[in-house]
Amino acid sequence: RHVGLPVVNAQINSAMQKAWTVRFLAGKAPPEVYMQANSLHLYLAQFVDLANYGTRLKDHNHPMYNSFVDWWKSIGSPAMPHPQITYRDGHFDWASMRVAMRPSRVPDGWNELVNAVLLYHVDVYDGAVACVRTALQRNPELSSHVKLLMPRLPAVDPTGPLVPTSSAAAAASAKYVICYNPAVGLGNLAVVMVSARLLAKLTGRVFLLDWNVNKVVQHAFKLRETPEVGLLQNKIDEVGVTPANVRQLYFFHMMHSPDLGSILELFGCSDMKTELQEQVVTVSSNLFFAPLLAGNPHTPPEVRTDFPSMLEDLLEPSEEAAAKARNFAKEVGWGTSVPVVALHIRAREEGEDNDDWPTKASPTKQMLEKLRSCLERAVADQLGSGKAGWFSSSPPQWDLLVASTTKKARSAAAIAMAGSKGLRQVLELPAQVESRKSKQGSIDAMAEALLISRANAFVRLVIGTEGFSTFAYLSNALRQQNGWVKDMPELHRSGYAPNYVVTNGCGAGRCFVAQPEVRMARIGWHGKRFTQRSCGDPVERLELPGPGGTKPDCRSLKAIDIDGEL
Repeated sequence: RHVGLPVVNAQINSAMQKAWTVRFLAGKAPPEVYMQANSLHLYLAQFVDLANYGTRLKDHNHPMYNSFVDWWKSIGSPAMPHPQITYRDGHFDWASMRVAMRPSRVPDGWNELVNAVLLYHVDVYDGAVACVRTALQRNPELSSHVKLLMPRLPAVDPTGPLVPTSSAAAAASAKYVICYNPAVGLGNLAVVMVSARLLAKLTGRVFLLDWNVNKVVQHAFKLRETPEVGLLQNKIDEVGVTPANVRQLYFFHMMHSPDLGSILELFGCSDMKTELQEQVVTVSSNLFFAPLLAGNPHTPPEVRTDFPSMLEDLLEPSEEAAAKARNFAKEVGWGTSVPVVALHIRAREEGEDNDDWPTKASPTKQMLEKLRSCLERAVADQLGSGKAGWFSSSPPQWDLLVASTTKKARSAAAIAMAGSKGLRQVLELPAQVESRKSKQGSIDAMAEALLISRANAFVRLVIGTEGFSTFAYLSNALRQQNGWVKDMPELHRSGYAPNYVVTNGCGAGRCFVAQPEVRMARIGWHGKRFTQRSCGDPVERLELPGPGGTKPDCRSLKAIDIDGEL
């Protein structure tokens, strides 16, 4: 979904970035050059079909190709934006690429200026400043173009330090793991960042974080900076913008299967400290790959992948998100007189990729009925006497926090849950911004996660799937962090709250007790041909099927009776 058909995607992305560089200089550029950030990856299937590549794909690539086709159709089959790419007589053609400059016409410092423009348009101002400084020291005449091309860039002192050259970078003693965050949600980002941090620890490297296309998330998280942990933007003069000695690691659940196999060999079997000799190792992923690293035969046995501890060691909630959650808790008297049950519905957001994500924007009426029954059972199990018939005679009072990724799902759940036995009031975080791609949307999402982490019980639903939700795992893990409520001891928590999942994927209309611990998303479907490595199958160790060959997503769920008397 993020790397996709890798060769095709890389070619398109490279071509678009080169073309957009020219368009930047002409003042005709889109706001960002990243393919996915501009939603251009939704045209991948059309691009593949131009040359009839779809009929020539290898068997293991068909599911990925079909997922792009299905998603494209589900959002109305939009046409490629103009100017469109065409394919005739064995050649691709794109009007935006009909630009070339002879080497004799490329002035000194031009490449650095182009790098600066690209960085400027993805809001990496520190990198842009470093490249402009280098460009001006090599060619002062370029100064007249800087303000024209990058009007919001801070003034650049050309006498400052140069971006390190390749030779200088290679001579530097420090080595780095740089985590480039992809366009995914809070929970997914958290599991990736802690995994990349573990890779840095195991290979003796400094961990640097680049918020990348998810810059708004820095308003949800705060990085705990140390000499071994920092932000890339503060280390650009040290690391450089385009160092030559770099190893790039991409690891996504939907990617080219042979490339995935190579990463599994590195993370799951190889002596990583010996194998990774480059000064800079970059990581981009959407997977919690820490368990792969811990299971590597070269990893010391005492290394643990306890997500709450790893999260607390690296990240804490931003003060903006913490303040919003604290103020709301005070306003509603959170848990002061009755316990609170949290409900989170992972619904499909408009335009979202549809592979293993939610399939609808709101639950069906039947699913809402099952959800209500499961909520009442959770309350009965966790807050009642546990004796048959207690609920009908003396139900306990409780409050319900409803959180969701869509307003439609949140409203439907609030209406459907009204009148539940013992329910006193339904709580919703006010003034929410629907788009998680905005600053306020990220703050709201983290505030919701913090409130969920204070609940007495947690029920979740991921529409159309078996209930996998990294946001839910993040909310569970945040229960260990009490610093943001240090002056509110009544909200201090430890351990995990009881977790429940409602899903049709593991039995029709069922309610389950769920494990709160995070796990890696399934990648075993790529097949043994790619997951069997030199030390065995590292994926199989993480995805053992449950009793009777049940799905890996279902093996940790314990069904409970929601139809018996409460």
